Amino acid sequence: MIANNDGSEPHQVAKVSGIVRLLRFSLDGRRIRFSVIHSKAESNSIWEMSANGEEIHPLFPEWKERPYQSSGNWSPDGDYYYFQAGRGSAQAIWVKPEHRSIFRRAAVGPFNLTSGPLRFSAPVPSSDGKKLFVVGEEPRVELFRYDPRTQRFDSYLEGLSAGPVDFSSDKKWVAYIAYPEMTLWRSRVDGSDKMQLTFPPVRAYEPRWSPDGSQITFMDVQSNRPWKIRMLSSSGGVPELLVQASPDQTESDPTWMPDGKSIVFGKTGETGKSKIAIYRLD
Repeated sequence: MIANNDGSEPHQVAKVSGIVRLLRFSLDGRRIRFSVIHSKAESNSIWEMSANGEEIHPLFPEWKERPYQSSGNWSPDGDYYYFQAGRGSAQAIWVKPEHRSIFRRAAVGPFNLTSGPLRFSAPVPSSDGKKLFVVGEEPRVELFRYDPRTQRFDSYLEGLSAGPVDFSSDKKWVAYIAYPEMTLWRSRVDGSDKMQLTFPPVRAYEPRWSPDGSQITFMDVQSNRPWKIRMLSSSGGVPELLVQASPDQTESDPTWMPDGKSIVFGKTGETGKSKIAIYRLD
């Protein structure tokens, strides 16, 4: 929608599939850029259109390796466009030069301005265009243990940013997800003998010990891909897919049966189908 400064005469200028936010006019007032949240694809993209709603299109239609794009702002002179982009928890600040020359029909770029360890977002240029203000985050998770006798929460494995966790049946070992790296680790319950079990691009979640303590299942929740269940030895190794199913199917919540002979888990049907069921794998 667009309206006068006092809110009068509102009218629709364009229609986009998704949730529109963060609209920004170009310096000359001829273009509008905005973020679109695509709920089904679990991604954001930046779009552009003329001020009258014509020529509407995604700004980076082929940029699939950075499926999350948002929070764009032009520099005060209009020569640069700063925005946030990335995949999953890896967000960085990028810049797209806006100036054109007689040798190029369009400006080159975009170019990466920042990289970890912080997650950077919401770029805003200073009024003179010489500085860029951003938000830097380092997400952390703290584990707590509840004592039903004292009815009190106490810190568990203090100083460790981790969760969720699962304990082996003999209560001697704990498997946990390091956050925000989303890597799977195992250690003794006092935090000693730590071992990292998974590495990027695998993003681990919800570990589950087998009853005999020899194996661990977990969910691989890579961004913009259907979730899959993987399994590996608790002493290390290559995590293997639990089932060789269609790449469009999502698997979740693996749980071992008490005898350790089968695993129960949830699985959806192929994309576009609504079938959801609980399965047991022997």
